Amino acid sequence: MFCSECGYKIEDQSKYCSNCGYKVREFEALKPHHYSNYTKEISNNATITKTELGHFLNNDKDYYFKKWKINQNSKVPLISWNLFAAFFGSLWLGYRKMYLYVVIMSVIPILAQVVFYVNGKIYYGEMDPLHIIFRIISFFILGIIGNKLYFIHATNKILKLKNKKQSINSVDLQFTGGKSLKGILYAILITFGLNFLAFIIFPYYAADPVDFIKNSYFTAHDQRTIGEQLDKNFLDTEWDFFKTEQENIIVEFNGRIPHNNKEVMVQFELFYESHQFNVVFISVSGQPLNRWEYFYEYINSKK
Repeated sequence: MFCSECGYKIEDQSKYCSNCGYKVREFEALKPHHYSNYTKEISNNATITKTELGHFLNNDKDYYFKKWKINQNSKVPLISWNLFAAFFGSLWLGYRKMYLYVVIMSVIPILAQVVFYVNGKIYYGEMDPLHIIFRIISFFILGIIGNKLYFIHATNKILKLKNKKQSINSVDLQFTGGKSLKGILYAILITFGLNFLAFIIFPYYAADPVDFIKNSYFTAHDQRTIGEQLDKNFLDTEWDFFKTEQENIIVEFNGRIPHNNKEVMVQFELFYESHQFNVVFISVSGQPLNRWEYFYEYINSKK
């Protein structure tokens, strides 16, 4: 093991450091396998002392020692609540310098997005159902096991540092561990960078297709949007969208004519790249309406 005062490597059974004379046996050496199976030993003699963990955690050692039950010499619990990890997610991970977990948190929803994209699903913005579900799940997962993940991170970092250097001191541990405001910035850059890369390779749409059509105009001279015209002039209106086998985005409107209760359907083909659309199909009671002008005159006659 290593002296917690000067970092010099000493025998496991030593009570005093042969280099500086510090009494080391008052701190129990914590072997990773004694705590849990989640931390790997670098060598058979690799150990971590409470003092080393304390230097790594710096000002937060009391909080995490309590969460990890260090002073009780029991296994680190898998479940314990961390409010900051739950609410701040990747920002908390960056603050704790857990950049690998930041990458994982960014990649998981991207992979799900890729799967849906390949299967022809449509995405539109940050708050689509997939992102909402992921944020809810990540809220509870990080909140519940965030402390355990931090323990794994801390012990792995300390063991790698001790394996890399002949001797370590408190400065080395504090520099490697602790917290970092820059880490928050790194987390933002990692998340933004990975999502931007995914958007380039697997683009998703920046707006809800239905909202895009409803907020557009049939002509440049119209005073009311398409949504205002159709929702006001027809009963029981419904909007939806789908993607064809040819990858075309179709927005569909359904409603009933008030005076005769006939069903009306209008389909719009949406072109996101050029911010344009075409009316591709209109039907009344299931019969195609060939003259678009009749339909346009009708909806504009109902002011």
